Amino acid sequence: MNISRDLIAKDQVDAVTESPIALKLTTPDDIAKTRIDVLKFGSKTDNSFFDEKVAINDSASVLIYQPDGSGMKSPLPVIYYIHGGGYVSGAAGMYDNEHHQRSLLLNCIVVAIDYRLAPENPYPAALDDCVAGIRWAHDNAEEIGIDRSRITVMGESAGGGLSAALCLYLRDNLDIRPKNQILMFPMLDYKTSEDPNSFPNKYAGEYVWTHELNNFGWRYYRGDGHLFENEIGYFSPAHASEYSSLPNTYIAVGSLDLLLEESLHYVNALATAGVSVSMEVVSGGVHGFNFLPGETARKFNERQTQYLLDVL
Repeated sequence: MNISRDLIAKDQVDAVTESPIALKLTTPDDIAKTRIDVLKFGSKTDNSFFDEKVAINDSASVLIYQPDGSGMKSPLPVIYYIHGGGYVSGAAGMYDNEHHQRSLLLNCIVVAIDYRLAPENPYPAALDDCVAGIRWAHDNAEEIGIDRSRITVMGESAGGGLSAALCLYLRDNLDIRPKNQILMFPMLDYKTSEDPNSFPNKYAGEYVWTHELNNFGWRYYRGDGHLFENEIGYFSPAHASEYSSLPNTYIAVGSLDLLLEESLHYVNALATAGVSVSMEVVSGGVHGFNFLPGETARKFNERQTQYLLDVL
């Protein structure tokens, strides 16, 4: 449609149009190829940087990244990272290099969760695995070197949605209180793409993450199971009934991202409930803007690193 061509940051449109990866999710048969393609967005190198991989139960595992000289004298803050992939793809190790670099730059521990994917494992499998992972990290804090008072939950896209859902779940059900939640262009609202023709923002959703992809991910994440009213927020955080007592929240999203509208609504809901919130809308940014080559991503990542240094 090219309606937003004049609004997209030039380095972003170059990265998108020159990329050999074109995500397609129309039928379940597309999932296998999409899972391969999504991993290409990561910066995985030939070497793996994680210090340890731990199976926390029969369905989930975590990768642990520690700064050099990890014989630390005092516990360190931890980033509990939940990867994206539209609920149907992605893996904990796809940002292996980023996790390694973040651990070094921020002098923190990164624990990245590998959770079950839809459609083989619809809701609540992914959330259950994320809960199990953070409980494991919390229970083993002394052994890992984690400061329980400085837990930050962070994720992008579907991982951002799961991060928000996890913080809601922890508030309601467990005695684990993250200090921060960092939501990168999060998938928060399962209704966003139910009727694309009625979507209010005509400029968003043209690049990378479209209505078709979004609707596919939510549909297969939901599966055929029944959603009870009291758990709808754990499935789709935009529909939670109450937002008070959540961690300090930071949301970043591109101005051309399909998920901009739901991110704006979520920030408003949290702020109205008295939650400390910060938000950055990256001008000309598309879905996944921070992973694309160019100045837009480089400058944003510098700003985000400084923000994390301030809040961890």
